[in-house]
Amino acid sequence: MLGRRITDIKEINLDEVHEILEQSTTDLGFEQVKTLEYSKKFTKLPKEKATEMVEELMAAVAKINRAKATKIADLMPKKADEVSAIFVKEIFTLTEEEVQKIIETVNKYAKA
Repeated sequence: MLGRRITDIKEINLDEVHEILEQSTTDLGFEQVKTLEYSKKFTKLPKEKATEMVEELMAAVAKINRAKATKIADLMPKKADEVSAIFVKEIFTLTEEEVQKIIETVNKYAKA
């Protein structure tokens, strides 16, 4: 087991998950091995770019919190339906303008 005590709770992107699990000095459990494999397969941005994108998303759209911005950076949605799916459980809806800002930001980082 990686840790025995929770010292901090924060949202991290898949590349950070990958780094943490790879640097583990203990044997990984089944769930941790599966998480490491998943993070290798689905990481789309390096940690620095993902962090930069999260900050830009939160600045561009006021309704986005760090958790949702991190999820957007991990999934890199290209269509309005994909963005809406991330926010389906929220009590608010995004305007078309906000969705477009998110897609533009994703496209900007997808090309970089």
